[in-house]
Amino acid sequence: MREGKFVAEILPSIEANKGTALRYIRSLRGAPGDLTICAGDDITDEDLFAAAEGGVSVRVGDAPNTTAEYVVDDTEELRRFLVWLLESRRQPALAVDDPAQRSA
Repeated sequence: MREGKFVAEILPSIEANKGTALRYIRSLRGAPGDLTICAGDDITDEDLFAAAEGGVSVRVGDAPNTTAEYVVDDTEELRRFLVWLLESRRQPALAVDDPAQRSA
């Protein structure tokens, strides 16, 4: 059993945590170009952040020793980050050698 913020995480007797769950899900559903996004506000999310290799990991709230790639202050900032991420993925990438996309 592991305690966190307003949570008691009961773990099985085998090596399992949120990180191993993420790796398992990726093994079943992973495809080229998939983007994994992990967000959390608790110490119990650190295994998840560490397993998010090649994905986006976001710690919500202050945590000086987090393994998350990004840190946001609160859930509203997380929402704005996710909206920005979604919108940026919808933008077509500019081709460097495409004269039609160059500005004059």
